[in-house]
Amino acid sequence: MFFLHVSSALCLRDWYFGQRLCSPVFVSLQVRVIPLELQKLFAHLLLLDQLAASTTDLTDSFGWSSNEEMSQQDVQELNRILFSALESSLVGTSGSDLIQRLYHGTVVNQIVCKECGNVSEKQEDFLDLTVSVNGVSGLEEALWNMYVEEELFEGNNLYCCGLCNNLVRAAKSAKLRKLPPFLTVSLLRFSFDLTKCERYKEMGRYTFPVRINLRPFCEKVAVTEDTTTYMSKILTIWGTGRLLRKKPSQNC
Repeated sequence: MFFLHVSSALCLRDWYFGQRLCSPVFVSLQVRVIPLELQKLFAHLLLLDQLAASTTDLTDSFGWSSNEEMSQQDVQELNRILFSALESSLVGTSGSDLIQRLYHGTVVNQIVCKECGNVSEKQEDFLDLTVSVNGVSGLEEALWNMYVEEELFEGNNLYCCGLCNNLVRAAKSAKLRKLPPFLTVSLLRFSFDLTKCERYKEMGRYTFPVRINLRPFCEKVAVTEDTTTYMSKILTIWGTGRLLRKKPSQNC
């Protein structure tokens, strides 16, 4: 399950149609198959009055074997396969950085020493955010746990500060440093039962707002509301290879 702003689909659809007609750069037919099938899928979702569209032609364009087609694919992996294929198909064109421009963001992980104040940080890139489902009521609570709550190193669990050269108390946290124009959120719906030693899918209630402001989860820098507020759309993937579209309410 993941969120996708409908404008993202329009942007990709319009760019690909324009690129296909106008670009002087030609690549092999094999590389162009995936973008073409993606165009057709978006066209079905956006232009036809139907609630579901088959994804068979799109997954066939991946070159999967019959065994891979019959296996349930993780939606996050599918999303990354799509992005990778699209980036490969756009090499040498004016849209070679399209995926990075639309979906790339960064998260910064920080550990702050409570003794000397030294900050150790590591920046990570993302094309989608993965959030927890287990133990939380909805998206906002999950984001709060990830980007507001701090993990404290104290007692028997001290942090080794390179500046102090000693074991000290410290706080670990993460913040969103750079947000993309279109933010994709993947839900970790699978958990592991230690008693039964098997995976299971979370089926409880999970809420998300139609409009969300991510300012509380970002670094304390000069950001505007336009860069931190998103409208959410939800897409659900069935194992049978059909993609369901949830129509927005009238007040969205």
